[in-house]
Amino acid sequence: MKFTLINTLENFTTLAPAWNALLDESIRNLPFLRHEYLLSWWNTLGGGEWEKGELAIITAHRDEELVGIAPLFLTAHEERQTLLFLGSIEISDFLDFIVR
Repeated sequence: MKFTLINTLENFTTLAPAWNALLDESIRNLPFLRHEYLLSWWNTLGGGEWEKGELAIITAHRDEELVGIAPLFLTAHEERQTLLFLGSIEISDFLDFIVR
């Protein structure tokens, strides 16, 4: 299994087709986990509501196939460095990891 950290907007954007294909196969296929929703959230709230927020998306590949996504970002929350789900806290429902 290979894990990759995605921490740039460019790399996050290029994940769209594979992200949504994996989501379509997962048991948590919800609109709040779709790539276009979370990308829009990041572009409007993620970099604004969360001061100094940094993308920290982790992808998991098995034999070059995407099998998991941890849609996370790193920010200061309650005076601590914290990993939160993209879409956090009060805007989106049912945030989760995306796995096959």
